[in-house]
Amino acid sequence: MRTSPSILKKAHISSLAFPTITIALLVSGCGGSSGSSSGTTPPSNGQNITVYIVGAASAPEEWQLASSSSTPLLTALPVPSGATGNTSSGIAVSGSNVYVSGWVNGGSGNNAAVYWVNGTLQTLPTPSGTTGAMATGIAVSGSNVYVSGLVDNNSTGGAVYWANGTMQTLPSPSGTTGAAATGIAVSGSNVYVAGYASLPTNNETVGVYWVNGTPETLPSPSGTTNAYTTAITISGSDVYVAGYTYNNNSAGNESAVYWVNGTLEVLPSPNSMTSAEAYAIAVSGNNVYVAGYTYNTTSPAERGTAAYWLNGTLETLPLPNGMTYSAANGIAVSGSNVYVAGYAYNISNSTESAAYWVNGTPELLASPSGTTSAVANAIAVSP
Repeated sequence: MRTSPSILKKAHISSLAFPTITIALLVSGCGGSSGSSSGTTPPSNGQNITVYIVGAASAPEEWQLASSSSTPLLTALPVPSGATGNTSSGIAVSGSNVYVSGWVNGGSGNNAAVYWVNGTLQTLPTPSGTTGAMATGIAVSGSNVYVSGLVDNNSTGGAVYWANGTMQTLPSPSGTTGAAATGIAVSGSNVYVAGYASLPTNNETVGVYWVNGTPETLPSPSGTTNAYTTAITISGSDVYVAGYTYNNNSAGNESAVYWVNGTLEVLPSPNSMTSAEAYAIAVSGNNVYVAGYTYNTTSPAERGTAAYWLNGTLETLPLPNGMTYSAANGIAVSGSNVYVAGYAYNISNSTESAAYWVNGTPELLASPSGTTSAVANAIAVSP
């Protein structure tokens, strides 16, 4: 969605000073509190499970919902004193440890890439001269923590990842002028990073992923000018990347897509919607799940509907009670159960609420007292 970033969360923003790079994540405020709300008890699959959801309201937030409880626990992740414009963007769970990626703003206008381990804030280093950074995704392998992101030097965007706090710069594909990393996955000794790169003219972009630092450019549908990748996952030897494409010269033609080992798959939209975008991907066995939303760019503007696709078949998610629009930003699968995170918008009172769906049943998540905007950005299920 390109023209109404205040309504649906995953619109492009320019929180860093990139002339040709934008990143598809929400910016929210600072502060925070804890609270709870009633909700659906997640199915247990015969064992105790916990659903973790991260996003942003008045601060980076983490919600936990155990199979033994129907009450999600809301916790504000700590940020430096005075920080504004903070969010959490991704989550990984390993054993009893919870890892969350995101960024904070110290009030000077420059973001800092960070992650949290069990709620403890860790600031990621950037080179001298960097004017801002974001952490966009996180993965854990054994004792190693990998974080994807981007840095800004006031002239162009740079795709990076950090391995145990050490930054690795990712090269832009040949013929491009800057890049951003949007997600990360690890399999064995191999590190996979999703992202996109800017072409030198007309604000065009190309989807890309890196394998151990080597870029692989992804194909786009015929007639499109821009591609953005938003998430990446690995199953066996196969690489799955989610994203969307569009033609920059005309409105209302976004297509949700995913790639398998570089082969493009275009996902369908319902006849009543003009566009779709994909923001998360998960694989379970032979099944591929992609989460996002479909929407119209005609009047009334961009009323989106959260959805996911199972092996290319669209499943539209119902709106929570009283809400007008919705979008899905994260997806996780445990056994036969599908968990989706996102948000819903109430046009009558201009409030935005974090939401989740369990096997298609919607629930709103608690927001800190006094806030009118909350978004869930990512979801994980453990064990």
